[in-house]
Amino acid sequence: MKLDSIETRENLVDFIEDLEIDFVKKPKEWKNSDFASFLKAAAVYIRAMDSAYIKRGEKFPEQPSWKILASILYAAKFDK
Repeated sequence: MKLDSIETRENLVDFIEDLEIDFVKKPKEWKNSDFASFLKAAAVYIRAMDSAYIKRGEKFPEQPSWKILASILYAAKFDK
């Protein structure tokens, strides 16, 4: 499932399940392969999100969407 197609809670569940399958099949592609580093990366990404929105000329939403939550989880796969 692609980030752009996430609009509902069920889409997010499918995305998370796909992430889990990806982790099992391709663990070397995951920069944050333990839970502690994954959570740390998610926190770092969340802190930086508003500046990323500003750079794109967008306002960060007050109420995050299912898509934003998915983007946090996806980014935590790679970022530190």
